[in-house]
Amino acid sequence: MKSGAGNLEQRLVVLEEKLEYQDYTLEKLNEVIITQQQQLDKFELELNRLREKVEIQGLEVEQQGKVATPPHF
Repeated sequence: MKSGAGNLEQRLVVLEEKLEYQDYTLEKLNEVIITQQQQLDKFELELNRLREKVEIQGLEVEQQGKVATPPHF
């Protein structure tokens, strides 16, 4: 009977180790996801700033084009 109980204890230890490893892995994956989300947020802000700049520059070029066109055209 002792060998059966020892085997059961060994199996329980293995399961606990696997659970511990899964918890560790989930924690690390969560950290990666948080970091990536922070990067995405920064990229989104930068993209919006660049869009605004392009729109402003496009309007400026459009305004300059209207002024620079000679009246005979």
